[in-house]
Amino acid sequence: MTTVKLVTLVLMIHVLISVCSGQYNRCCGRLTQKQGVIQSPNYPGPFETPVFCEWVIQAPPKLKIVLYLTQYYLKGFFHVYEFDHYTNKDEWIGEQKLATVNCEDEIWTIVSYKPFVVLRFAVQEMGNIHLRVLDHLMDVYGFNITYEMVSKHEVNNKWTCSAFDCSYLGNCYASADYSEYKCHCFPNFSGEECEYGPHCNPMTEKNMCQNNGSCRYIYGDHVNICQCVPGYLGSKCEQKINGIHPSG
Repeated sequence: MTTVKLVTLVLMIHVLISVCSGQYNRCCGRLTQKQGVIQSPNYPGPFETPVFCEWVIQAPPKLKIVLYLTQYYLKGFFHVYEFDHYTNKDEWIGEQKLATVNCEDEIWTIVSYKPFVVLRFAVQEMGNIHLRVLDHLMDVYGFNITYEMVSKHEVNNKWTCSAFDCSYLGNCYASADYSEYKCHCFPNFSGEECEYGPHCNPMTEKNMCQNNGSCRYIYGDHVNICQCVPGYLGSKCEQKINGIHPSG
């Protein structure tokens, strides 16, 4: 091993030890509770770098592990693995990588049928690594995700939300018993997906769309679109399609 690699390894070990025992004491650990929340250090604020975090979720037999990426704003740097057995990075059996999560990939749920899921979060230096969506999310960093352990035979039909599902105008939170997930909208925004706001709201008859089209916010508070009725198209539903009746 070269001197440079040895120094890098020592630094990473030092960072890991400081993270687990110091100010970021929630940045790693072995999780055996059936439900829980995992956050990046200092969420939703910026985190100190370099940082290396590792969470090990251990499920009992007959249960699977489900991750819900309810609030995730990173462009990579977050890796999910599953194992048949896991003690540490040097002692494990049956490794398989499930995902490298990127906020732009629209991955909301990750399921593992193996007893060990390992989450690794590593960033050498802060840069343009997090998603920014105009006004409300300029200062949101990292992630706040939930996990559950459920029966391997249970069908994954639970509706969950994410920052994207909440139009980036609200936070997706689980209820106290993790039975449901809902968007909690920022001030002045409303709707199940936080799709209505000051310039686009049917309750206040604010609508930029023509010909009975309906508007909604979709990507922060400066981006709204029109959903046109059949027979019309255009950014404001201003164009009638010849030969198609609106009620067709």
